[in-house]
Amino acid sequence: MNDDLNMINAIKEYIYNIDEPECWWPKSEFNRVSYKKWAANEVLVFVLSHTDWTPTRSVEEFKYMMSKYMYKPTYQKDVTEIFSIAYDTADDISDILSAMLY
Repeated sequence: MNDDLNMINAIKEYIYNIDEPECWWPKSEFNRVSYKKWAANEVLVFVLSHTDWTPTRSVEEFKYMMSKYMYKPTYQKDVTEIFSIAYDTADDISDILSAMLY
């Protein structure tokens, strides 16, 4: 259980280290950081709502869900970008959690 709490704290620290988007940033950068912050928070919520799973499994499940949406054909670039950034964010978190196991 202690490892799980350490992993949850690592996710919180990851979220804390994401810059807050600034209104004067270029739109693409503002969106990228906003989506990343949203995704990291969603990963944390997903981990906390699946207490019967390990944090690592929860993050992998979240990645799988995002991959299903990011590869759906759509004509809306923003929608694809949101899910792609969410997948990449979860992948970053997954790498951090994996490193904690060794």
